[in-house]
Amino acid sequence: MSESRCQVLPESGSGAANATILIVARERLVRAVTRRILERQSFRILEACNAREAIAVFHANAREVHGAVVDLGMPGTGADRIAGEFRRTQPTLPILFTGSYGADVSAQRMIPDPTTGFLATPFGLEALAKKAGNLFGAASIPGNPTDPAR
Repeated sequence: MSESRCQVLPESGSGAANATILIVARERLVRAVTRRILERQSFRILEACNAREAIAVFHANAREVHGAVVDLGMPGTGADRIAGEFRRTQPTLPILFTGSYGADVSAQRMIPDPTTGFLATPFGLEALAKKAGNLFGAASIPGNPTDPAR
């Protein structure tokens, strides 16, 4: 089975942080809803629908990617391997895993640290906005005027 291409290039965000988040999910609807919610929070978005594309998009944009939303149900190369590849380049990259309630244990076992989050599907607009704000918040983005390290 060949992997389809679904890469979507980002549009300019309007927020002060303008952080870029990579969404990795096989289902177009999931990517579209996630994108819409995150864009409302002024994040720039990159998308990938399979592991190979996710890794390629990440490496091509690694300096601009501030976080990732990864579906635990990715076929083939699993979410743990995708996250591992991202973390080889950016060890503290915030990653929000999404999946069914049972997948929460898998997410916590993969990368048990404060830069990893889990959101059960199906999720609502407020739940994703809150979780994304906490995990990818503007204060954690280097160079952002609200960064406490500045």
